[in-house]
Amino acid sequence: MKEQLLKRTKEFAHACVKVAVTLPNNYLGNHIKGQLIRCSTY
Repeated sequence: MKEQLLKRTKEFAHACVKVAVTLPNNYLGNHIKGQLIRCSTY
């Protein structure tokens, strides 16, 4: 059970990073990237 949770959270973090890199390189995009990566990989 613990292994399944670790796997799912790792997959979620990976998916969030993939979304984050598609955001534009402007002030708002960079801000959202930082927030998304921080909250999904903590």
